[in-house]
Amino acid sequence: MTVLKSRLNIWDSQLTGASVPYPRQEATAIIAVVLGCAPELIDEQLHIILTDSQIAAIDHMIADRVRRIPLPRITGHSEMCGLNLRVADGVYRPYPESEVFVDLTVMALSNSSAPLRVLDLGTGSGCLLLGLINELPNASGVGVDNDDAALALARENAAANHLSSRTEFRHGNWGDGLTEQFDLVVSNPPRVATLDISRLVPEMRDHDPVHSLDGGHDGLDCFRAVIRAFTFTAKPDAIGAFQVGPKYADAVAKLLKNEGFETIEVRVSLQGQPVAVMVRNRKRLLSLNRFMPALLRTKFR
Repeated sequence: MTVLKSRLNIWDSQLTGASVPYPRQEATAIIAVVLGCAPELIDEQLHIILTDSQIAAIDHMIADRVRRIPLPRITGHSEMCGLNLRVADGVYRPYPESEVFVDLTVMALSNSSAPLRVLDLGTGSGCLLLGLINELPNASGVGVDNDDAALALARENAAANHLSSRTEFRHGNWGDGLTEQFDLVVSNPPRVATLDISRLVPEMRDHDPVHSLDGGHDGLDCFRAVIRAFTFTAKPDAIGAFQVGPKYADAVAKLLKNEGFETIEVRVSLQGQPVAVMVRNRKRLLSLNRFMPALLRTKFR
């Protein structure tokens, strides 16, 4: 007989030896997948006896995680904004920060019930657009990507989550060829400087496609393209919301200011980490409120 508690310690040790971040949390998540329960319930089941098939399934997933394959790529799916999104090789996977980004973007809207039109540039798996459309009951949107595999996955994710009727996915290079103007333009573009890619954690470096990471010599090339697209795809007074990390938030805000936009704000997570740079398509000066907790921010007016 194999009691879960004793086996959990072994799996925790294996992940620790492979330098996997938060090894016990990761082991618990893998066990939860196999047992079909929520990870937070595992501590209540440490006394149960595992079957041989359960042990074999967990052992296999632990071995993959030891090789630093991300858990969503092992399971083939990712949960985000209440959606179940399929994860596919060759397409950038959803990250937890994108759910925070969606929440911050919805908070920035003065009327989340309005019939908004949303544009997602470089849509990838479709996670940003689908997360937003799921949160905005009367919105519809377009996701653009130049990768056919990503577009196929985005359409599949839309269908699986019953959002196909309000979303469309088109092949394109950022905003090229778009004639419609939108109320909200979002993007999570590649933003790693080329020379920094080799320094990324293995989960990103070895398992996300390079084209979804490489932002050019300074990491900002794709942001430049997104900002150019925003200038002609945004309605007057529309909002642009661009996902960033701590390293590039100020630089992206500066790019926007250099293009003549002055209604700019860096929004942060509850932990104080920059997640989104937001811009209003108008020319009135607002200060950059970088350090105020996100939930205390006033909405754009």
